[in-house]
Amino acid sequence: MESTAEVARLAPERPKSAVTLTDEAVAKITELLAREEPGIALQVAVEPGGCAGLRYKLFFTDRYSKALALVRAEREGKPAPAADDPETAEQCAALEADDIAVGWFGPVSVVTAAHDDHQLEGARIGYQETLESWGFTIDNPNSKAPCACSSNEPCG
Repeated sequence: MESTAEVARLAPERPKSAVTLTDEAVAKITELLAREEPGIALQVAVEPGGCAGLRYKLFFTDRYSKALALVRAEREGKPAPAADDPETAEQCAALEADDIAVGWFGPVSVVTAAHDDHQLEGARIGYQETLESWGFTIDNPNSKAPCACSSNEPCG
């Protein structure tokens, strides 16, 4: 099952975030962030390499936490944190300067840099647990070829 993201950009002319999350990924990320400060986002980045042609970096970031809290409050029609706070203003400027797209999946926000969006277009991040393995998976139609290395390590 897949969540549909409402994707927001601070400037309307920017392209939309290319990543989607499955419900399983949203649930796991929500669980992982339950003990963290609000506003932490999952950042998805891409670099060349890996046996499928792309190497992914998934990590949590608080670099834009106050700016994202402001955008989320505005989206949800809730009272917004102080926009004139210097740290919030700095983070809003960083969202602009870093050309960041924000995908919203329920309580989870996913940030991607615009320069990675063409490689992430149509990518779907999931989470699976089996008896033999568990972890996040990335199904990306832009990968050059399926992994054929026979490694137990995830490709990409």
